[in-house]
Amino acid sequence: MSAVIDDDAVETLLKCFWEDGYVIMPKVFAAEMITTVCAKVEADDESETLKFVSIFKEVGSNTFDEFRKMALLNRKAYKKLKDEATLLIKKFHMRWQPKEWAALKSLPGGEEQDPHRDIPAVEIGKARKKFSEIQAGLIIGLTENTKLVLYPKCFAVADPRRRTEVLLGAGDCVIFRGDVIYSGAAFTELNYRIHCVLTIKGIKWGADATEFAPPPAYKCEFCPFMAPTKLQVSNHKRGCLRNPAHAANRARERELNEKGKFCCVCKKPFAKRNTYYKHYNRRHKPYLKLYAQPEGSDKLQHPKNETLASG
Repeated sequence: MSAVIDDDAVETLLKCFWEDGYVIMPKVFAAEMITTVCAKVEADDESETLKFVSIFKEVGSNTFDEFRKMALLNRKAYKKLKDEATLLIKKFHMRWQPKEWAALKSLPGGEEQDPHRDIPAVEIGKARKKFSEIQAGLIIGLTENTKLVLYPKCFAVADPRRRTEVLLGAGDCVIFRGDVIYSGAAFTELNYRIHCVLTIKGIKWGADATEFAPPPAYKCEFCPFMAPTKLQVSNHKRGCLRNPAHAANRARERELNEKGKFCCVCKKPFAKRNTYYKHYNRRHKPYLKLYAQPEGSDKLQHPKNETLASG
């Protein structure tokens, strides 16, 4: 192993693991070994010694993603990497047991996976109750620009505002909680990486137990309308037809709208207040900076990815 992790470093890593849901360890595997393993995976893929099969894009769907494949690593040729990874895992002093080592392969193109967790909530609960520990997942980058989409601090729902695109180099490793929400990323070039499930000794584990992670859901108090953010529900509620104050709200909006508004931030006048509010929310309101749009665009953009360079 090319990087030595001392006890103080492990304590810091564990703190990040429990609070954020994941921890990145750059260059913890020797470059020579990673190069050898990557070449072996590519050769076994080409010779079909490794049986790569398509995996899901949408959780629970009967269709499979031809751009995303996996193959179990049962051959002795990969023993050295497994042994090195097992030594790394033991440094965390958890009851982790590596299960189901697999090579993951992503082809150029395709789409991002559904947000999900690898370990069912009921199994997470058993581990937390019995041992005060938690199952985890491990990914090792074999090629540069290995991507993974994570939702830090999201252990129940996939909040789009927390979507984070993690970037791993060859030899980098990420360990993430079994209940943290994540997605397989889309790639623009061929990518290989290693994945392993870290089970808890004493807790049974069943393969293919992936759980879908829904987005946040907030409901209007007057009608069945639901949305992923409180702001969307608040905006809807003012004009909700079942809101007792609907008529008064509409009358006030029409009155104020005709008066226009001046933006004190960028010194622009707006003939309609509605136009000003849209401008302010999209440009200046801190809560919505993640959704900022380019000049001249009338469509909101997805939240910007926070890329964590691990090298």
